[in-house]
Amino acid sequence: MQHGPVLAVHNLKRSFLQGGERIEVLRGISLAIAPGEIVALLGPSGSGKSTLLQAVGLLEGGFEGSIRILDEEAATLDAAERTRLRRDSLGFIYQFHHLLPDFSAVENVILPLLIAGAAQADAENRAAQLLGTLGLGARLHHRPSQLSGGEQQRVAVARALANRPALILADEPTGNLDEATADLVFEEFLRLVREEGGAALVATHNERLASRMDRVLRLHEGQLHDVTAQIASGQLPVLDPRIGTLDAMVREFHQLQTAADRLPPDDFDRRTADLWRAVDGYVSRSDAQ
Repeated sequence: MQHGPVLAVHNLKRSFLQGGERIEVLRGISLAIAPGEIVALLGPSGSGKSTLLQAVGLLEGGFEGSIRILDEEAATLDAAERTRLRRDSLGFIYQFHHLLPDFSAVENVILPLLIAGAAQADAENRAAQLLGTLGLGARLHHRPSQLSGGEQQRVAVARALANRPALILADEPTGNLDEATADLVFEEFLRLVREEGGAALVATHNERLASRMDRVLRLHEGQLHDVTAQIASGQLPVLDPRIGTLDAMVREFHQLQTAADRLPPDDFDRRTADLWRAVDGYVSRSDAQ
C-alpha cells in the first residue's frame, strides 16, 4: 500500500526560446497528490497545463526540478526505466481519444494489458469488465468509427485505467464533447477512478467540472495557486473558464498570430477555436449582466 504521495513535484521549471525571447512557462512548480486524490488543474489556453502534464508523465525532457512518482526520482532513471514507470504506474487520457482505428473497442483496451504482460484471457476479462462498467458492454466489438464521440472517450478512459495505474493524467478529457455528453463521461470517469482507488491530475478549462474534484489548482503565470475554496464559493475572479479576462484573450490572439508559422496546423486551429468560444462566452455573460 502506498503511504506517501503518488506524485511529488518540487521546484519544477520549464522555459522555451521563441523568436529570440525566452518564455518561462513553469516557474518553480511544487505539488503533491495523495493516493486516491483527484486534483483539477485549471488554467487558460497557453498557461502551461499540457506542459506540466507532459513533464509529470515523463514524456519530455528539458525540465529543471524534481519529479517523484511512487517515490521514484525521475531524473535518476534511464530511458528504459522511465518507460517502465510510465507503463506500470501512469495512465493517460487526452482531449482526442487516439484509439487505434482498425481495432475494436475491447481490443484497444486489451492492448496495454498485453504490453504489460497480462495473459490473453485475463486481459480480455479486464477489458470487458471496464467497458461494461462504462456502459459499453454491447459495443465491445465495434471499431472507433462505429462509436459516438462519447463512446470513443469512454473507451479511452477504460484503456487508461486498464493496468490499474497509481496516477491518471488527463488533458482536457471531455474537451471535444458537447456539454451534456461531457458531463456524463466526466461523471463516469470520476466514479471509475474512485472505484479503482487511483489518483488523478486533470487539466481543464471548465470550472464546473473542476468543482467536482477533491482539490483545484490554478496555473497562472507559471505558478500554481490552490483555489479550491474560491471555486466552491463561486468567487474565483475569472470572466470565462477557458481564457480569463478580455485582456488575456487579446494577448492570446496576438501570441497566436505571432506563432502561426511555427505551430502545427491542428494545434493552431484548436487554439483559435478555443479563443473564439471564449469570446462568445464572454459576450454572452456580459449581455446577461
